[in-house]
Formats: sequence, C-alpha cells, structure tokens
Amino acid sequence: IGLELAVDLVDLVDPSVGGDLLDRVKALRRKLALEIGVIIPPVRTRDNLDLPPGAYAVCLHGVEVARGLAPPGNVLVIADDLASLPGETIKEAVFGLPAKWVPSAMRAQAELQGATVVDRAAVITTHLAEVVRTSADTLLGRQEVKRWIDLVKETDPAVVEDLTAAQVSTSEIQRLLQELLVEQVPIRDLVRILEAVSERARHSHDPEGLVEAARRALGPAISASFAEGTHLPVLTLDPLVERALQDSLRPGDHGTWLAVEPELALALSAAVQQQTFAAEQLGHQPVLVCSGPIRPALRRMLAAFPGCPPVLALDELGPQLEIETLGTVNVDHAANV
Repeated sequence: IGLELAVDLVDLVDPSVGGDLLDRVKALRRKLALEIGVIIPPVRTRDNLDLPPGAYAVCLHGVEVARGLAPPGNVLVIADDLASLPGETIKEAVFGLPAKWVPSAMRAQAELQGATVVDRAAVITTHLAEVVRTSADTLLGRQEVKRWIDLVKETDPAVVEDLTAAQVSTSEIQRLLQELLVEQVPIRDLVRILEAVSERARHSHDPEGLVEAARRALGPAISASFAEGTHLPVLTLDPLVERALQDSLRPGDHGTWLAVEPELALALSAAVQQQTFAAEQLGHQPVLVCSGPIRPALRRMLAAFPGCPPVLALDELGPQLEIETLGTVNVDHAANV
C-alpha cells in the first residue's frame, strides 16, 4: 500500500509541526486487523512532485486506485446546508456527502451550525481505510494464509489435520478467504472457517460451496455486523420472484448464475435499489435476504448495480437479532422468466 502526498502536504507527516498522519495510519492498521481479520501491510508514505497542490493518492501494488484533496489551512465541513459557508460544494470522497473545504479559522462557526468538521489527516485516513476495506482481498497473499494455518496448527491441531485429510490446499483457503473479504465478511474466526471448510470438502471442493459453508458457520456474526443494535433491517423477495430465480439457477465454471432475461435483471435491480433507497430515507441500512441456494448468484448479479445492499441467506440470520422487514422486492413479470 502506498500513500503519496503533494509537496504542500508534507506537514501532515512532520511531528515537529504537529503532523500525526503516520501515527494515525499505524492506528488504522491495528483497527482494521481487529475489524476484518487481515493484517494490512505497512503503508509506504512519500511525497510526489507530480501531484497537484493539496492532493494525495492511494496506491495498491504500485497502481493508483484513489485520489483526493486535503488543502493546507482548511478543514472539511460536512452538512446538508452549506450555503452560509464560503467555497465550492463537493462530494466527500468516501460517503459522497455534500461538503466544503473552508479555512480552519471557521471551524468553530461550522460546529455551531451543527456541521461535522473533519481535519485533513482524518480525511486521508478515512479514505485510506475505505480503499483497504474494499480491496482487502487483493492484499491477502498465499504466504500470509500459510502462516495463519500454521498458527492454527499450534493451537487447534485437529482442525488442520482435518483439512489435510480432506486435501484442502493453501490456495483453496486463500481463494475462500478472498471471496469472504470481497463481501466484507470479517475472517477473524479462522478456526471456525477452517472447520466448516474441512467438513464441506469431504464431499466437494466446489469453491462456491466452500464459501457458502464458511458463511453458514459465521452466519450470526455476519448478520450482527449489519445490525442496528439488536435489530436487523431487511428487505425480502416476493415469493413469486424468489421461485422464478430459483428456477433460473444454473451451474457455471465460476459458480452458479441466474439465467434470466436482461430486462428482468434490470427490473429486479431497479426494484432492489428503490426499496433500499426508501429504507435509507428512514435512516436504515438494510440487507436483502433470500434463500441459501440463490444467494451467491443473486449477489453477483446485483453487484453490477450501484446502490444495492448486501445479500444474506436466511440461514445466516442470527437468532439473537430481531428482524425488521422494511420492504418486499416485487417485479411484475418475474413469473415469466
């Protein structure tokens, strides 16, 4: 991971003038390790003369994947109403919220108006954290996975013995963990994941089946990560839609897929987006719940459309949660698949 700063941002990494960006990045690595279970490689920070003033860039494997601004002498103000503050309204880099960069001297005024005020170092670390979360699968190397398995062997040798007996390779474990990270499923509970994988692998090494077996084992933790306290806001599929998708399920080289007409896929994604937006207007971040067999294929299909929620299987819902159904996704011609 690389963090490149324009020349006028080097004060952020200079402790003699109060720059604490490097300390914040170290703290972020610890936080992400606890949050998603992946030890993030050290972040290499350097100045870049080619960046425009006030700009920073995040690189993965030597390739720039994100860029933002953190102009010196300013703070980022996030609020619904920014008309009373000077400057151009922009979209905040991570959540897309309306914001403005304003002089630091106006911080107190913005806070009195109820706005959220974020300093430059926090803006950069928040953006960096989002990039790492969404790209964690690409940061998980095979050697690191092997080290983890060796650690499990020291504490829970029977688990690794079962893996060996089921002839599960390190590369299969790596792919499984990467697939979980793609869906932002924490992989902290590695012992439980490996137990589920070894049991499933006795019957099949199908990658999708291994992932779904691990998800079932982690189900309560997965659903809890999306819960609002003890409540889980969910969207459900209309029974006719669910039956139509079940009938359209087909095996493929890269997992199951839904053999539906493009028009239906567009209509379904639009209906999901509409229900999700309605829930968000009420202050909720819902998940879409469906039957286990169609979950992976439906998730892959909806991933192509922005604004669609995480997709969970019914058997992943933790018994400790109170399910709050906020809407039902319905497509009029779903029965005509």
